[in-house]
Amino acid sequence: MPVALDTLVDTVMLEILDVPRSVAVNALRNSAIDLCRRSGVWRGVQDTVPYQAGVGRYVLAPPAEAVVLRTTRLTLDGVRHVFPAPFEVTPPGWQTNSGGVTLFVETLPGVVDLLNVPETAGELTYNITCAPAFDAVTVPDVVSDHHLETIVDGALWRLYAMGRKPWASANDAAYRQIRFAAGVNRARVDVNKAGAAELRVQPREFL
Repeated sequence: MPVALDTLVDTVMLEILDVPRSVAVNALRNSAIDLCRRSGVWRGVQDTVPYQAGVGRYVLAPPAEAVVLRTTRLTLDGVRHVFPAPFEVTPPGWQTNSGGVTLFVETLPGVVDLLNVPETAGELTYNITCAPAFDAVTVPDVVSDHHLETIVDGALWRLYAMGRKPWASANDAAYRQIRFAAGVNRARVDVNKAGAAELRVQPREFL
């Protein structure tokens, strides 16, 4: 469920009493965006869309107030998993060759080209990694519940680093930056462990 950034402001204003509420919200948003982009903690987001025979390119919609960072897996018709392929290893004619779909190429975040172009229609479920949009007013609870301390550290780092503000402090900014970086590293490790476990449970299919 989404958590309003405004409800997290008190965690910042307990330390910096005179910061305007809107400035604190902006710092929290930017911190959450940075955390998600660096660590990939907002992952496994799923939705299902139809795919069509003869159509190879699909634009995958992110959740509300989010942007797609990358697509990690597609599932065709609920049973067959396909994974991304590096663009440089794609075979000649991959954008027009038809047949069974074995891989996909992500040409832009959230824009995927199936390899090969499907010959029949069906349903496609996608797993994506996301970050809050730059105008988001909420963050998902999967991020705020598990990484609130890191988000607050990142917000305080940004606020303390704002020169010529009455609350600015180079020493406090450096301290919070170190704490934020450590939190991002912990989150990245947790994501990598979860990804490795998922691959063991759901091995890649070879056709």
